[in-house]
Parts: sequence; C-alpha cells; structure tokens
Amino acid sequence: MIGADFKQEGITAGEWVKANHPDAKIFEMQGTLGSGAQVDREAGFDEVVGAENIVGKASGNFTRAEGKAAMEAALQAYPDMNLLFAHNDDMGLGAIEAIEAAGKVPGKDIIIVTVDGVRDGLQALVDKKFNYVVECNPVFGDQILDAIKKVYNGEELPKETIVVDQAFDQTITQADVDARAY
Repeated sequence: MIGADFKQEGITAGEWVKANHPDAKIFEMQGTLGSGAQVDREAGFDEVVGAENIVGKASGNFTRAEGKAAMEAALQAYPDMNLLFAHNDDMGLGAIEAIEAAGKVPGKDIIIVTVDGVRDGLQALVDKKFNYVVECNPVFGDQILDAIKKVYNGEELPKETIVVDQAFDQTITQADVDARAY
C-alpha cells in the first residue's frame, strides 16, 4: 500500500488544536460515514482532543454543499461552538459560506481546521478564513513508479509506504499557493 495515513492526519489536526485552542468547543464535520478517511481522521483527532471538547458531529459527505448545510445546522444546535474540524477542505469551504451568512467571521469567531491542502483550501488559509490545513498529498506518482521498478527488479518492499504530508498555518503565502501542483 502506498498512500495517506488518515489517522495521522487527524492526529496532526488534533495536536494543533490542543496546542493552540485547548479549551475550544469543537464541532467535527465528518466525511462520508464509514469511509476510511472519515473513520481514521475521526479516530486520530478524537484521540488527541478528547470527547469532552467535541460538542457535536455531523457528516458533510466531503462536499461543499453538504458542508454548508451541516454548518448551518451546527450553528443553530451548538451556539457556543467556536472551532470547526472539517475532514476535508471542501466541507470547510462550504462551512465558510454558512458562517458568513450567520454574521460571523470565519477564522476568527470560528477557528477552522481542515484536511486536504487543495488550492482553494490553501487560498482560504492565505485569506485568513481557515486557520490550519493538514495536507492529504495526492502527488505520489513518483513513489509508485519507484516501487514498480523495485518490484520488477526483484527488490523487497515494505508492506506499507506512507506518503509525506505537510501541514500549513496562516503563515503560508500566496506564492506558496501559486507554486502548488494541485
């Protein structure tokens, strides 16, 4: 297997929250329920922040539209919520729309932490609407090609190779975003 470590992505997000907003009242916007990314990101994040800090959870099915709808409901159900952990950037981007429509400032009134690192998500970070983004790096074709060559040449490979991810805070620049491959 060559791919992402979804649980580590959740852990990385949780560690940032714990270090920077230890008393946050967190709403966790989950991806499609039962998917590997949803299950593992939730497990990693919850392991670090603890259930007592999570005021509610709902699925946004990894889409902007459903992320917006989930956030609209969360703003009504959890008025004291002040931090969103979204399992992907698209749900977080949808949540921005709901937060702004409610007269709140994303990134200030409600801290937003997401996973993915797509261009629009990192742009939201530059624009100070997201606060922290954990990458789920899709650029690992070279690693796959290298593994294929090694197998072809009879070399042993580890059963699992984790793609290297980064994490970004609001110090990211427009030049950083513009230079990204995705």
